[in-house]
Amino acid sequence: MANIKIVRLLSGEEILGDIELENEYVIVKNPTRIVVVPGKDPNNPQIGLMPFCQWAVDKEVSVNISMVVCILTPIADFVNQYNKTFSSILVPDTGLVLPT
Repeated sequence: MANIKIVRLLSGEEILGDIELENEYVIVKNPTRIVVVPGKDPNNPQIGLMPFCQWAVDKEVSVNISMVVCILTPIADFVNQYNKTFSSILVPDTGLVLPT
């Protein structure tokens, strides 16, 4: 079962991914960065997910626990977006799903 969390690093970066704790490391599978991007309205920026290191082929990263400020549970919208990107499970948009 996935353990989707936000890992805040000493550098200020926030990584969203499926994490495991292993000895003195946080292993993040399919790591993504949470970034703020300009929206159409300058007063309403958008939040997006980008690859943690877009030039690497690795699908997981090991972070020494001494570099971690905290580990947090993300809001449902982030988890749904992450799952849409990395899972073969289809996540419905919010609202009721009714039979037709």
